[in-house]
Amino acid sequence: MSKAEKLTLFETRGSARECGEQYGREYRLLIEGFYTQELKILKLLRPNEKKYWATIKEFAPHSAAFISGMSERTSLSVYDLTLLALHEEATHADLDSSGHCSAIAVSGARTKNGGSLIAQNWD
Repeated sequence: MSKAEKLTLFETRGSARECGEQYGREYRLLIEGFYTQELKILKLLRPNEKKYWATIKEFAPHSAAFISGMSERTSLSVYDLTLLALHEEATHADLDSSGHCSAIAVSGARTKNGGSLIAQNWD
């Protein structure tokens, strides 16, 4: 089996919040499981969760809407999901970034159909 055959593609449609709801509904158990797995690390971020959430709302309102939608379809709060979203940055902040996860987002003229595409690998 090629690497491409192992990738999971999940397509959402609608507003950022609606897309977050769809994603949260589809991957609820995986999201909640990952949160539980990483709880020890995430607890270290807990004191600043409200500050992080406020920053996302101010500077990335579409991301905030997506996280809000995910929260509607999982047992996790927007604060829990914010900490989970910051997991890589918090975990590897003091390390060389090579060999860790990568993410990319493109939209408009950069995509074949003018839509948006978000991808992340887990090294």
